[in-house]
Amino acid sequence: MSRYDDVIFDLDGTLIDSLAGIHRSLNRALAFYHLPPVGEDAARGAVGHGVMNALRHVVRASAAQNGGDAELWFAQHGEAIAEVYRREYAVGYRGVTVLYPGVYDVLSTLRTHSIRCYAVSNKPEAFCSSILDELGVSSFFQFVAGEDTFAERKPSVVVWRELTKKYALRPGRTLMVGDGKADSEFGSNAGIDVCLVRYGITPANIVDAYAANYRIDNIRDVVDIVLGQ
Repeated sequence: MSRYDDVIFDLDGTLIDSLAGIHRSLNRALAFYHLPPVGEDAARGAVGHGVMNALRHVVRASAAQNGGDAELWFAQHGEAIAEVYRREYAVGYRGVTVLYPGVYDVLSTLRTHSIRCYAVSNKPEAFCSSILDELGVSSFFQFVAGEDTFAERKPSVVVWRELTKKYALRPGRTLMVGDGKADSEFGSNAGIDVCLVRYGITPANIVDAYAANYRIDNIRDVVDIVLGQ
């Protein structure tokens, strides 16, 4: 008998290596408003908490280069630059977003053992679904949720409650797999076990500071955890 029946996966930094596309699209959005570009580390720190928080983060980093008032600028232009970013990302992720090594095999193995899988991300749902489809793994998931699927986004317990309504998930039999603070906090809020990956977008030393039941350096280790091997 497996240790878990259901596995909730984060997307960016857990299943997909998406930093290059996010970084490129963020800088294109900044350039649209003639703001200085940001480096990869700034883009890395922007991932995981939704589009608006990501843009607020990089606008601050951009403004720091020329002494601008980031908070005032974002209050005035936040919604508009978010629309530019979404437009840019619809093109910008293509060709540079890939599955991490082993992801396909892990999802396939879990399905073979009748483990149900879900993708829960803080990027817009439409992007989540398109990326999973283009990378050939959408059929492995019972459900795909983004930041705009429910009334609140991860780590809110609302996400857990909505999934539980649809799929009768049980806390003791469900595992959250992710690479960031939102994933750790989601597990705590939902009362479920958490597995954090150390190979993703969030640096390993930062991942290690978040609460988790398991920490892994290879996605393939999820199989052993879930099946209790």
